[in-house]
Amino acid sequence: MSYHIQPQDNLDPSVVFDKGCAESHLKQLTHAIIYQLKWIDINNRVLEDRKAFKTPSVYPLTEDEVYEKFYKEARAEAEAIIEVERKHVVENRATHIRNTLNLAIKTLQFLVYTPRGTKGKVYTERKLIRDPRTGSFEERDVQYFESYPEGEERLNQISMATRNCDFSDYVPYMSEELKALWVKCGDLSHFEGGRVVKDAKTEKAKSESEEIPKADTRTA
Repeated sequence: MSYHIQPQDNLDPSVVFDKGCAESHLKQLTHAIIYQLKWIDINNRVLEDRKAFKTPSVYPLTEDEVYEKFYKEARAEAEAIIEVERKHVVENRATHIRNTLNLAIKTLQFLVYTPRGTKGKVYTERKLIRDPRTGSFEERDVQYFESYPEGEERLNQISMATRNCDFSDYVPYMSEELKALWVKCGDLSHFEGGRVVKDAKTEKAKSESEEIPKADTRTA
């Protein structure tokens, strides 16, 4: 397909993938293409007048009329150009994407498999947590991987590794190889979940008993 404005092949990813930037880029392209279409229309009219041995007439359309006449065509072409530019961005970053996904996969494989060789689970548990500032307890949901409390830090590590898999905007423009890596990364970061229900009063009593110092049994 030929374009009135040629797609760029070295754009920053944000220009075509960030929502606000992409919309601004789309508007700029649309207006630039309308301008091109207007001058093509002007030249065609001049050519027709010359072929008919007439003096070229004044262009009859106002700017608003030009916009109305060419907007739909220009907008469609601008959208097609951005699709090509997005493909170029992903192709240019293929090595970075591949390396990032492979590293995330290795990290997740280390983090999500238990010593049993099976994939672990993420649990949600209602716990009484002591506020270090006031010493009082409050109930809140705590998520952890496999066991508490060490599983909280492990879950944070898993979340950090999972963020490196976040190429969802790029997926439609990826090669099959990169799509397969992205799917594998997503599968590793998806867990079966469970909810642990415990008696809050029992948990509070247990927590308080752990805070009470043992009595000094030494005799004078």
